[in-house]
Amino acid sequence: TSIGRDALPGQQDPPPASRRRIVVDFGPLPPAAADPGGVGEPPPVEAVLDAASGQVSDLVVQTLPEARGWRAAFRLVPDGRQPAALRLYLHRGGQRVSETWDYVWHPDHVRQ
Repeated sequence: TSIGRDALPGQQDPPPASRRRIVVDFGPLPPAAADPGGVGEPPPVEAVLDAASGQVSDLVVQTLPEARGWRAAFRLVPDGRQPAALRLYLHRGGQRVSETWDYVWHPDHVRQ
């Protein structure tokens, strides 16, 4: 898991320091999920993300190089000083195919 400010170095008018970019790596899919049914193109791997507070956006899922697993990334805009309880997992064709990532992000983690 990597968590950082949602801005580029030297960016003109960067977003507030509280906005975060979060990246979570998952291992390879279990064999049954890697080729469900074995016929045709398998459905895409998608992420399911829940946030108890704040707003999440720009959720993307991609494969890691050399088939080492999967990466999900998203943006978090916290709700003021409220902690954000986050839950994320991957699914394919309506079936969960990864562990569940749980994390509570606290606003006091922000360094100016």
